[in-house]
Amino acid sequence: MLDRMVEIGITVRLAPRIPSWFYVDQRVMAAFPTTWGADSPVGMAIIYASPVVRAMHALFESLWATGVPYPPSAEGWQSVLELLGEGKTDEQVAEILGIGLRTVRRRIADAMAEYGTGSRFELGAAWAAGRG
Repeated sequence: MLDRMVEIGITVRLAPRIPSWFYVDQRVMAAFPTTWGADSPVGMAIIYASPVVRAMHALFESLWATGVPYPPSAEGWQSVLELLGEGKTDEQVAEILGIGLRTVRRRIADAMAEYGTGSRFELGAAWAAGRG
């Protein structure tokens, strides 16, 4: 289903954990479960009060920022570098992406080879410059 969403132009990001499902529409309304954290909607509250909608929008933006793009890049290391750029450790990157620690480190080595860098610091600078 995610692949089909991407095909029709929807931007998708993956996050390892979200506190609950919710919906925010153009900063006008918010909907969330009457039981926060419920797996499926048993009941839903729809709120139009701007302070609540703004708070829910801020929550969405913070979750969106921590997510990684889907699908992962063809190189395999783009999502790793994005998470490292956010200050995540190799272990945290492995957990978020659902891959092994050795895979994370191999992807970093692949990216270093691609960018022709000799250190992770140089890689970060080269990657950031390329994204600029």
